Amino acid sequence: MPPGLPKPFRRWPAVAAVVVVAAVLILALALTLGGVFRTPPSPSIQQASTNVPAPVQPVPVPGLQPAQTPAPQPTPAAPPVPQPAPPPVPQSASAPAPVLLNTLTGHTDVVNSVAFSPDGRVLASGSDDKTVKLRDSASGKLLRTLTGHAESVNSVAFSPNGRTLASGNDDTTIKLWDSASGKLLRTLTGHTSYVVSVAFSPDGRTLASGSRDTTIKLWDIVSGHLLRTLTGHTDHVNSVAFSPDGRVLASGSWDSTIKLWNVASGHLLRTLTGHTSYVWSAAFSPDGRTLASGSYDKTVMLWDAASHQLLSTLTGHTGYVWSVAFSPDGRTLASGGLDKTIKLWDASSGQLLRTLTGHTSYVHSIAFSPDGHTLASGSDDNTIKLWDVSKVNEAAK
Repeated sequence: MPPGLPKPFRRWPAVAAVVVVAAVLILALALTLGGVFRTPPSPSIQQASTNVPAPVQPVPVPGLQPAQTPAPQPTPAAPPVPQPAPPPVPQSASAPAPVLLNTLTGHTDVVNSVAFSPDGRVLASGSDDKTVKLRDSASGKLLRTLTGHAESVNSVAFSPNGRTLASGNDDTTIKLWDSASGKLLRTLTGHTSYVVSVAFSPDGRTLASGSRDTTIKLWDIVSGHLLRTLTGHTDHVNSVAFSPDGRVLASGSWDSTIKLWNVASGHLLRTLTGHTSYVWSAAFSPDGRTLASGSYDKTVMLWDAASHQLLSTLTGHTGYVWSVAFSPDGRTLASGGLDKTIKLWDASSGQLLRTLTGHTSYVHSIAFSPDGHTLASGSDDNTIKLWDVSKVNEAAK
């Protein structure tokens, strides 16, 4: 100990040593206690803290909504677009296609009407060129041209015995011709506007004519006398047709109706309504049970001739229907019109059998040959086409 220090300070070195030792002990104790309360992390936890994986996406459970906002789910793949089922194979698939037999030229304007003779050997046609032409139906050879009308010929019809041909035209008259010689037999006058349609009764004694003067006239063929005038339509009468038994006359008009008349008395029996526009044509089935009508509304309607109820409406034409005709066996119905086509229908089911194309303009008139094998069509393209439809008719049986 250094000399000269006061007495109280002479013990400092010992005290300092004690303090140092105590401090060391306190520090050691502190380190020991720190080790107790600070457990070092395990190696696995240390690894997790340095290599954190992506959050695990919760597994969706149907019907269970998570309490917290779920992690975005991947957009599910769009389901495949359902393809429409193929349409059922129509009955027409089994009907053989008609064959175009011949295209007849010679008229210089629209062909408004075609008609076969009762024996099927002669085809007559009336045209806007003011003539009637008679052709051999098998070869298409022109037999003769009948002249005498001052205006367009709108309708031609053979008498049941084939000896007389009637033609109605825009000059308001009907002419009766000897079909064998082409000689003019008689001219019937009485209408005050275009004669649009003519038809013989099944017994050949009466001729009906429909006119734009809104009337129908019945004529005695032998004498040429007017028997009666039927009134009731409020617009042009475009079509007249006798029932097979000759008792009823059907008339189609621009007033959108078909009227049925008692031929013997001239009384109106019934007015059929259903078309929404002009009725261009009407035809009875060979058995007289069904009446067909074609209209500007693009439809063909089939009616029960006895009950007068609408049986079915045939759709498919894209333009107005100008002409309708039944095959001789009644199984097939043909229709032609503005869309330049002829459609063949199963008359019983209304199923479309075939569509005939080839005309380059409107189809004005159609007619079946008496044996049902051939269909004639007259058109705005100035031609007549002859089609073999025998196999189509067989398919309708």
